[in-house]
Amino acid sequence: DSLGHAAGDACLQSIAEALQSHAMRPTDLAARYGGEEFVVLLADTSAATAASLGETIRAHIERLAMPNPRADGAGVVTASVGVACIVPTLFDDLRSLFISADRAMYEAKARGRNQVVMLQAGTTLDTVRGGRAP
Repeated sequence: DSLGHAAGDACLQSIAEALQSHAMRPTDLAARYGGEEFVVLLADTSAATAASLGETIRAHIERLAMPNPRADGAGVVTASVGVACIVPTLFDDLRSLFISADRAMYEAKARGRNQVVMLQAGTTLDTVRGGRAP
């Protein structure tokens, strides 16, 4: 917003394109979830693969080097990624999955942004990797 609506729209479009470029299988879905939040749904994907893809997407967005005057450090747009997987004993429905992924994403922001946090079985949060240490 600080650079104007046109710049904000261009930023969102670039992020959407980055997500779509990594959601390559016919069953993968990348979509805007609301505001500045996006979701990537990956069917039949292990937690490790989902976390790895989250890191790939995070790094891709950082490499776009889109200016963000409010960002700490390099002053570019970065991504805080929350990863959650449906495990029959952990989640009963898709709503629980989205709530868990959202919780993990906000934890990534709280730990300094620009990183991937994955919800593990037993509802613990674990930093996978990222631009900053937890």
